[in-house]
Amino acid sequence: MGAINRLVAGPGLPSPETLAFMEAVTGQVRPRTDASPLFSDEALRRLSMPVLLLGGERDAVRDCHAIAARLQRLVPRFESQLLPDAGHVLLGAAPQIAPFLERLDDAATASGRP
Repeated sequence: MGAINRLVAGPGLPSPETLAFMEAVTGQVRPRTDASPLFSDEALRRLSMPVLLLGGERDAVRDCHAIAARLQRLVPRFESQLLPDAGHVLLGAAPQIAPFLERLDDAATASGRP
């Protein structure tokens, strides 16, 4: 399983401690090998909330570019950030997520919503 975790982690290998944690977790579960569930185009068009896709450009599990292109066509309030040196596991992604959440909070405050 170690080789799989290194592949999934991408080019910026995590620390030995993080890899050890991933090994402990994956040692207790069977990884999914079937196709991911897909939402229909119609279901995606009905999404009214803001959606952020945060993905790694070197993701060995999912084609984040293709996912982003599909969501861009279908989801009305869609944003994506594809991190150039990241794989499937996004460690330390809070700096990319926080601005998205702050904009949502600012918009809710400006509209008078709690």
